[in-house]
This record gives sequence, structure tokens and C-alpha cells, in this order.
Amino acid sequence: MLLGELLHPGFLTNIIYVKNEGTTFLTRSLDTTDWNSTNAPDYMSLNWDYDGTTVAPNQVIQVTLTLSVSQNITGIMVSASKSQ
Repeated sequence: MLLGELLHPGFLTNIIYVKNEGTTFLTRSLDTTDWNSTNAPDYMSLNWDYDGTTVAPNQVIQVTLTLSVSQNITGIMVSASKSQ
């Protein structure tokens, strides 16, 4: 979930908190798929600062997500909104 106004070009950064509600240690991964415009990944990227550290049961970690948009973007509408 990214909330805020994204200027063209530019970036939007949000801090999220990830909690391991399970009973075993875990690691997370980030992948972007199913772009609404197939060439969007040529102009946009979503990254985070999570370093792959193991998250213990009931542990909460802070992660920063950054959505970046190239100055060369054309024909793609950029929208960041809350997902349920």
C-alpha cells in the first residue's frame, strides 16, 4: 500500500511495518507483477530497504517502500492508492 501524491517524474516513499504473526522464523520478498501497462516497468520501479533479515515470531520490522518514476515516462498514468 502506497499513499500519497506522486509527481511526474519523482518518487513516493512510505514506511510500513511487517509483523510475523506465525510461529516460525521467516524472510520476505518483494516482486512486482501484472503491470496494467506492459511497458510500465521500463519507467517505474518499486523497491524496499528490507535486507532479507530473518523475522522472528511476533517480531515487527520497519520497512521503507519507494516507488520511483522515470522522467522519460509517456503514455502511462501513475496512481498510488490504498489497497484493501
